Amino acid sequence: TTMVTSETLANRPNASFLNSLQGAAPGLSINSNSGSPGSGKIDMVIRGVSSINASTDPLIVIDGIISNANQFRNINAEDIASVSVLKDAAATSIYGNRGANGVLMVTTKTGKFRSSFALSYSGNTGVSFGLNNKYNMSTSPELLTIQKRLGIASALKLTDEQISNTPTTEWEKVFFKPSMTQSHNISATFGSETV
Repeated sequence: TTMVTSETLANRPNASFLNSLQGAAPGLSINSNSGSPGSGKIDMVIRGVSSINASTDPLIVIDGIISNANQFRNINAEDIASVSVLKDAAATSIYGNRGANGVLMVTTKTGKFRSSFALSYSGNTGVSFGLNNKYNMSTSPELLTIQKRLGIASALKLTDEQISNTPTTEWEKVFFKPSMTQSHNISATFGSETV
């Protein structure tokens, strides 16, 4: 059994909580099947692939309740106190054959009995830049001039003056602008004899 604590997850500002588990627990393999942002398709395998045709996903237990993969993938990493990865047969035997592929036990943060009020905030800000490729791309007048010389019909109707006055849009700058991501989390916990 391997336990990953909230302190380990707190220093990994990933878009998905599953990405934060990568490399944190031996025997747990996490792979992304898509490079598309926000696709969320991430496969988990404990102790290697155990079946050819059936599912190889581990059993997911959140606060003692058996959950499904979608709920698990949507958990905010800030809400998790610890994750235990059960790999050996003795640890997974309490779940019967459902634990054959291993078990991920998630414990979320809760208020403690007779604890004082605590307010916490965490935030992340990031900026992404595209690759700065210097492609030797033709402008609109250059492309129309080439097309006219080749005898392509769309450019034949334009005069040289109309071609030189054609506006040019640098599409690389339009589609690959720097992007900014932000994440803000506020949590409050407390506990008393009645709450």
